[in-house]
Amino acid sequence: MAMGAVRAQLPQAGQGPIDGLPPERVVRVKVPPPRAADTDRPFEMGFEFNQVLTEEGSLAHPHQSARSIGLRFVFFEGKAVRQHFAIAHQWERLGNVVRQGFRIDLLALGFPIPVFDGAFRVEIEPILRPVRGHILFEDQGTGEASRSLLRFESGFALGLRVGRGIWYLGLEPLSIDFRTVVATRNETRVGLSRVWSMTGVLGRDF
Repeated sequence: MAMGAVRAQLPQAGQGPIDGLPPERVVRVKVPPPRAADTDRPFEMGFEFNQVLTEEGSLAHPHQSARSIGLRFVFFEGKAVRQHFAIAHQWERLGNVVRQGFRIDLLALGFPIPVFDGAFRVEIEPILRPVRGHILFEDQGTGEASRSLLRFESGFALGLRVGRGIWYLGLEPLSIDFRTVVATRNETRVGLSRVWSMTGVLGRDF
């Protein structure tokens, strides 16, 4: 009987708005629009700057200045994995020797760890880079023709991401890459060198 009385007092579909109820019986809850899931976003694109801090080892150039500027593309594999692909223009200088060319991150996997989700989104993201390549052209400063140079590296970084809306800022304050192969037309050298660098990325969702 009590259930029937409650049903009789509630407005039925098509019989009028809920505003007809007494104020003490109405609770209004503001529901925010749903946020798109990671799988609903096709990709992210960001502007990337990388600065090499130091190099050490048999395949390294410990006293040179090296940096790169380029684009980074991030593709989502659910909420647990992000695929990073980057292509950048890299230039290096060691005395009279100048190297310019491209740095390509063929495969890099990020594993985001949410820290805070409010007005800003904060994440820690370890990034594993199995394949990073350099295609450079070296000018010895002697007037001779430049020679081509191919390098392969792999490494990892610990990144921090802060996002708001469709924009995000990423910082990898310290990353390490292990250089294993340096090849020219005349020779191929194999070894193990460590390259320490830092990277900043400013990007947005698409």
